[in-house]
Amino acid sequence: MDPDLQDFFEDEDEEIVDFLENMRTYTIRGTFSKNVVRTILNEIRNYIPNIVRRNCDIDPLTQLLITLRFYGTGDIYIVMGDFVGIHKTTAGRIIKHVTEAILHLRPNYIYLPRNQQELHKLQVNFKNVAQFPRIIGAIDCTHIKRLSPGGPQAEFFRNRKGVFSLNVQVVCDNTTKIMDIVARWPGATHDSQIF
Repeated sequence: MDPDLQDFFEDEDEEIVDFLENMRTYTIRGTFSKNVVRTILNEIRNYIPNIVRRNCDIDPLTQLLITLRFYGTGDIYIVMGDFVGIHKTTAGRIIKHVTEAILHLRPNYIYLPRNQQELHKLQVNFKNVAQFPRIIGAIDCTHIKRLSPGGPQAEFFRNRKGVFSLNVQVVCDNTTKIMDIVARWPGATHDSQIF
């Protein structure tokens, strides 16, 4: 077995080990390398419980891979469950638990400047890149497609192009690192109202 994988698997996990050893990286729609998956797992491991369902232990790595695959593909829970042989409700619970665990990391990675030194550094970096003085971030909104939530409020989520979405505002620095994100507005909301 690959020594990098030895920490994550027991001897009984032959199918998973074979699958992973045949891959050069864990790629979830081409976005996450093994190192990124390991880093995320190490940071959220304490927030994810091992799930035991009828003699089937679902370890944190498998839960993370199910969730990342869901993020990358947007497939329905039954497809995610079929991916590792679990029921769709278990897949839904896993995705919810792992998402909540990842959200615990938010303050470590997504934040506006916390002091004068960070603020000044951002201003200097923006001036060096774009010759804009006293700028600390770039802000814009984008529509993230979603399924209709149904019910009487559903049409609030239909954007001007007729697609159900969330209107998400993002602020980034000069290196495109996200510093703030607001993802609570329905698609019909105009950008000016979010700002």
